Amino acid sequence: MPTSSRPARYRLAALLVGGLLLAGATTAGSPPQPSGDSRYAGSDSCAGCHTEQYQRWRGSHHAGAMQHASAATVLGDFNDSQFSHYAGSYRFYSDSRGYRAVFSPLGGGAEEEYPVLYTFGVEPLQQYLVAQPGGRLQALPIAWDTLQQRWFDVQGDLQPAPHERIHWRNGGLNWNSMCADCHSTGLEKNYQPSSDSYATEWAEINVGCESCHGPAAAHANWQLASNSQRPLPSGQPTLASDQAASCGQCHARRGPLLGSGSTPDYAVESIAAPLYHPDGQINDEVFVLGSYLQSKMHSAGIPCSSCHEPHSNQLRQPGNALCASCHEPHYNSPAHHRHASYQLPSSEQPDHYSGALANRLLLPSQSLGNQCVDCHMPGKLYMGNDFRRDHRFSVPRPDLAAAHPELNLPDACSDCHSDREPSWAAARIRDWFGPERAAHHAEPLLAAASGTHTALYQLIGDDSAAPIARATAMQLAPPAVPGGQLEPLLREQLASPSPLLRRAAVLALSHLAGDDRRRLLAPLAGDPAATVRLAVAQALSDIDSEQLAVQWRGAYQAAMRDYQHYLTANSDFPSLRYQAAVDHHRRGELEPAAEDYRAALALDDRFNPARYNLAQLHYQRGQRQQARALYATIVEQEPNAATARHALGLLLGELGDSPAAIEQLTRAAELSDSPRSWYNAAILQQRSGASAAAETSYRRAIALAPDQADYTVGLVSLLVQSQRRAEAIAELDAAISRNPYQRALRELRFSLQ
Repeated sequence: MPTSSRPARYRLAALLVGGLLLAGATTAGSPPQPSGDSRYAGSDSCAGCHTEQYQRWRGSHHAGAMQHASAATVLGDFNDSQFSHYAGSYRFYSDSRGYRAVFSPLGGGAEEEYPVLYTFGVEPLQQYLVAQPGGRLQALPIAWDTLQQRWFDVQGDLQPAPHERIHWRNGGLNWNSMCADCHSTGLEKNYQPSSDSYATEWAEINVGCESCHGPAAAHANWQLASNSQRPLPSGQPTLASDQAASCGQCHARRGPLLGSGSTPDYAVESIAAPLYHPDGQINDEVFVLGSYLQSKMHSAGIPCSSCHEPHSNQLRQPGNALCASCHEPHYNSPAHHRHASYQLPSSEQPDHYSGALANRLLLPSQSLGNQCVDCHMPGKLYMGNDFRRDHRFSVPRPDLAAAHPELNLPDACSDCHSDREPSWAAARIRDWFGPERAAHHAEPLLAAASGTHTALYQLIGDDSAAPIARATAMQLAPPAVPGGQLEPLLREQLASPSPLLRRAAVLALSHLAGDDRRRLLAPLAGDPAATVRLAVAQALSDIDSEQLAVQWRGAYQAAMRDYQHYLTANSDFPSLRYQAAVDHHRRGELEPAAEDYRAALALDDRFNPARYNLAQLHYQRGQRQQARALYATIVEQEPNAATARHALGLLLGELGDSPAAIEQLTRAAELSDSPRSWYNAAILQQRSGASAAAETSYRRAIALAPDQADYTVGLVSLLVQSQRRAEAIAELDAAISRNPYQRALRELRFSLQ
């Protein structure tokens, strides 16, 4: 089960995430149970004909993804063992009733005892699920380390408070919404917003054959007949793109699935920060697919099953032999990898290059630099003990880490040679392989992180680049202006064969004025990809279908029905409640918008996009004190939230508290290099008689935006007010020379003459 850190969640743009289109729910609040869905036959039905594949699956992590807690499935020490952490201590024991966990709060208080109902995972860790009100299953924060045979806290040093979403009793560790659709087959979440409860069902408790191959009852029940054709399961992944889609329904950072059963459709997250490093390397827990879609392996059509046996989940060959099954032998030599010759690990030694033991942090002596994965698949530790490798299959680029020290980029060389600077490794690579490096989408992404956006436009239009990189470039680019350089590039991508690019283009164009949005996006309301259709529905959610051309109305109405259904079905996610609120807000439906903003905050008190928009709504209604309190809470929770500080500063200025307003505006300006914040601070400083501070602020605004006439006008007014008329005229003359067609500057110059 993924765990969350406390990243800054201050994003003001409405984000589309995948939704789950569900059938009607059963009894709300009931515990999880088998669905009895007649489309599913169960994995055991496959054993008779597909014996070899079935036996491989039986011993796999997929088969053990979730099980009823029993002596055969529980790996942890429940022999009256104990574990203490920041909130108290846990005792784990078993008796005739089953497996139990007892929590004793720090500082006293009533003990809490939880029957362990299910095991969750196999290795390198196993978690345990317990029941909570409303049909919920929650993962205990203490898990069993199967590598070191010990209990540990999967959240490490986070120490979440009980009110935080990432506390184990809350949504961040809720099985129904965060984990179930990847650890069970044919899952129906069945969330009921009216009662804030679940009636979750599964076709099979673990990851069975039909998770990948689709519902197979018709296939299993087929009877041989001379004139009949054997019906196949509804999902048959074969090619690289098909396998990536099938595996990616779980092995990806994404929203919930759009539908269950066959042909999975979902919205994959872009490779932007903070989930990824600015060059596309893994950072947060991203589950492989986003990395693989960046790779040459994917673009060359190499499927997942080339390396991974799909039924056992094991690598097909150990160590470098796996890579050598496709790549030339000379790569497996010191002439290429520049380290000692590679040898297979001893049979007496754990092989840290495959399976769950791929954790070189536990086995540092085995990191010899002669493994292909050491250089081309560096990794990171997640959930305390789970080492996962980056599937970009990229060439080490310490030169990029050296060129952008402010971004703190990892690189495969410095990962081992931690006593050396990236520049040292970059010099070695130049000596060995020459000065030229092959072009890679990491370079324009890094240029954008450094403030140069023209490289993003080139990446968007580069048909040879990975679609996920191009989609990310659309997300990172500044808002498109009609008639500008970016807008025609985005319009071209609306016709792309890649759903990733079409969806990204829809989202990037969704800020345009109503007429332009209708004209450009309505034709995609019937797109074959559900992710694109829902993005169109979101982008046009403030537009009545009667405003559209007749030929698009039916598809748009159908897309809107699906969109509203996915918002409701997934309203246990703060981001989806927030999106529903944004849609109401755009339509002028202020009370429903306020209700959904508050509901998002009830799910996650730190989901500050909802708090910011709710503050804006209160301000819109003239409720300035309520808005002030909301802005202040954002600043308290996220001291670097420059946009909230700017808004709070403006509001404090309106309320007459100039000193506090100036403090917030100058801090916002320092955090974001915002010329508008410097300018507004300067106005208040000038009114307060702080002429020297006001002059500094005006000049900082002008330095950041020299073409903005208002900033020069403000400085000139201050200089004139300070009896520095000659300096004011000189400033005006300099500004006019930079912007000869600024009428306001010329008129002011004339008046001063």
